[in-house]
Amino acid sequence: MARYRIEVDGDICVGDGLCRERAPATFGRAADGRSRVTDPDGDEPEDVLAAARDCPFEAIRLQDASTGAQIWPPETDAVAGAGQTASWPRHFRIEVDAGTCVGDRYCCELAPRTFAPDREGHVMVVAADGDPPEDVLAAAKACRMEAIHLWDGDTGEEVWPRD
Repeated sequence: MARYRIEVDGDICVGDGLCRERAPATFGRAADGRSRVTDPDGDEPEDVLAAARDCPFEAIRLQDASTGAQIWPPETDAVAGAGQTASWPRHFRIEVDAGTCVGDRYCCELAPRTFAPDREGHVMVVAADGDPPEDVLAAAKACRMEAIHLWDGDTGEEVWPRD
């Protein structure tokens, strides 16, 4: 029996394929290019969870198959305290590690007022508050090299990447 009930929200998924890279036996490509579940037991549970966590748009929902408890996305996130409703920081402190950045510029597409290419072919921050926080987080999550680091601008707590 599968550990998770897995759902890919086709209205949110953009088909970037991160989930298929992380858990290739669980996720496949649908005819429209978006991801779909092919075998809920195809990969180790930690790989399925990693695939869900790495989805830039949180299009993958995981529930415990035996209890129905929500596993991902969490009911609250790192920004909210226990028992509080999750909320986005008003702003992020953002750093791009130029030594890690490969310049694929997907972040520039997702948050174009925050990120732009620099002269060396990497990505730089042009305005930390340029895009809505959820778009900045999606851009950071989309970075395959985890070169974008985000901290809550008010608390200083690291938001991305997660350990």
